[in-house]
Amino acid sequence: MGLLGGFILLLPIGSYGQDPSSVAESRLACAQGLGQQAVNRVRAMGIQMGLADLCVKALNWTATNGKLLDIYTGETGEEGARVLVTRITGNARSSTTQFRASSSPEDMWDKGVLTPSLAFDAGFTQGFLEKTSASSGSINMAELKRRTEACLNLNQSLAVCAEVGRIQGALANQVSSAFSDTSTAPTPRSGSQGPDRAQTEAAIDQKFQNWAQSWSMDRYNPGSAHVTNIDCSEQCKASGQFSFTRFGSLHTIAFVAFIQSESDGRYSLGRLCYDDNTTNMRDCTD
Repeated sequence: MGLLGGFILLLPIGSYGQDPSSVAESRLACAQGLGQQAVNRVRAMGIQMGLADLCVKALNWTATNGKLLDIYTGETGEEGARVLVTRITGNARSSTTQFRASSSPEDMWDKGVLTPSLAFDAGFTQGFLEKTSASSGSINMAELKRRTEACLNLNQSLAVCAEVGRIQGALANQVSSAFSDTSTAPTPRSGSQGPDRAQTEAAIDQKFQNWAQSWSMDRYNPGSAHVTNIDCSEQCKASGQFSFTRFGSLHTIAFVAFIQSESDGRYSLGRLCYDDNTTNMRDCTD
């Protein structure tokens, strides 16, 4: 099928017709250091998507569907795959020199050379599966994206890429856990126990309106974001539902918003994520 088949699946909300094998191919290409080829084809189709966005979306989908270990699984099965991931990240973190490509990405992959893109993929896999913590409030998301892109372009050190991948995997696990928490019946909470609900809802609605400007086919329904629960037992997060229109049909799906507590006692809206059960796709904006 080739890489092109994965592009539709990795668009912002508005994608449809999931083909799991296409996402797996895109994830593999990113691990091999070939993700830029996928980006170039996407842009040739008139779709503006960066390397970091495409590859992280592929990894997030793979993680959500329990397939992170697939590219590491050989004759030794899942246990051997976990050992291999640990070995790769360990070797990457112990590297003290700047990575220099010895040949093409395809040739290095065939020879088993540890590259920044593979170190990133293994770091993501380990961070997600081991449920490591990563507080989004303490992470410079712009810098994280810049380093992610450098790793996927083979222009970063192995040690940095293993850590950047771990952080991205931990963030993905944080989102996965947040949506799992919303599957239980929530008890609505008000501003006295955290951020003001009405203000939070308004901020989420505005962020969806801004985000929706980049959506390819779907149209956000302004004012539809409804917060059903605010939980500040650990990191503050608001969960609820919002609506959008796709080809004339109205859909309502879940969202989770992470809320940061400022030093002056005020709150600010951080990462906003949706869980599109119509395409089995999750995505976030910072």
